[in-house]
Amino acid sequence: MPSDFHRVEFGARQPARQSPPPSQQSADSVLVPIDQWNRLLGQLGNIHEAGQQLADARERMARAETENEFLKERIRDMRHRLGEIDESPPPAPAPASPPPAKDAPRRRLQVELALPRWVSRLRHKG
Repeated sequence: MPSDFHRVEFGARQPARQSPPPSQQSADSVLVPIDQWNRLLGQLGNIHEAGQQLADARERMARAETENEFLKERIRDMRHRLGEIDESPPPAPAPASPPPAKDAPRRRLQVELALPRWVSRLRHKG
């Protein structure tokens, strides 16, 4: 006959499989209704999952802090290098390229500008 209770034994390595008669029950066991037992197991599972999520978040935070320190050091190095570049004398100017040959013909682009009619009306009113 199935029972609506789950026996919980404290300090025992394995849970009791059969319910002993009330006269033989130890002080280390309690009868818990099945619905409450299942709810308790569900909450325990939620706590376990939350612990895993917390551990993952801590790991991501540690990675982000490490990356942050690395990037800060790179910025310091880049600023140091830029400071060295600013302090160094400017490089000698490169020789100018020869001017273009005068005999090369230049092309002219002829464009006809067509304005809409309403623009011409504005000119006559003003």
